[in-house]
Amino acid sequence: MRFTSFLQVLVSAVSFCVCGCDRTPNAAALQQDCEEGKADACYSLGDMYEVGEGVIQDHSRAAAFFQQACDGRNAAACRKLATMYRTGVGVTLDSARSDTLFQQACDGGDAPACTTAADSYAHGEVDSRDYARAAALYASACGGGYAEGCRGLGTLYANGRGVTQNVNRAAWLFRQACDSGSAEACSYIGIMHRIGRGAARDSARARSLLEQACEGGFAEGCFNLAAMYTDGWGVPRDRPYAALLLRQACDGGYGAGCYNLGAMHRRGDGVPRDSARAVSLMRRACELGFALACR
Repeated sequence: MRFTSFLQVLVSAVSFCVCGCDRTPNAAALQQDCEEGKADACYSLGDMYEVGEGVIQDHSRAAAFFQQACDGRNAAACRKLATMYRTGVGVTLDSARSDTLFQQACDGGDAPACTTAADSYAHGEVDSRDYARAAALYASACGGGYAEGCRGLGTLYANGRGVTQNVNRAAWLFRQACDSGSAEACSYIGIMHRIGRGAARDSARARSLLEQACEGGFAEGCFNLAAMYTDGWGVPRDRPYAALLLRQACDGGYGAGCYNLGAMHRRGDGVPRDSARAVSLMRRACELGFALACR
């Protein structure tokens, strides 16, 4: 066979595999491995049944496989199962069981689970708030390279909860989290640059970070960016653009965004005067828990 012909055959074989080879995990093979005590196989089966990939979707079976994997010390499986107990999907809702599993996953080295466990202590979702415990868990997650762990630890340093208040440390953590993909952290460090607390006052940097937060889907970031354009804080005043940003904040579930946009429609400020639209937005703000809109 000539060399060129050999290459054509090789290319054809590779093309056939790329187009025709089924790389979907075989459920039967994985089940056998799972029954033999291979936790990773149980986890893969749980994933398949959770989303219906290669099998009929079945959340109850997914939970059972995640339990087997968790029992086999697969930390990610413990986190998945914890989420199911927290939401009541595939299992009976059980917050206490969920908290235990999140802690178990965290102890097994799963950084996202550490952050979720920390959130529970910081927000009082367990028996009582424990900011010191939350700080330790956030620190573990942050040390594991998880952006939201750094963000959570930054909020505690910013407010002096569970740790000695240190806004410079908070800013450093927010910057680290933002650089690692936390839109929420980008918003927080953006505000710090805007007001000059914990970071140098820098309106251009603040705008850039808030844009990053808003584009990353953090609704409060859109709201904070709108405030800059509403009042011309370091940027040209632009009420129509501020209204657009408030709409994004409102659509993202941030009640204050709905409220401020409603107020603009009521006054005809940067948007057409529209009383019905204003009332609708105020009602939405109230539904989202913004108390001022409920009066």
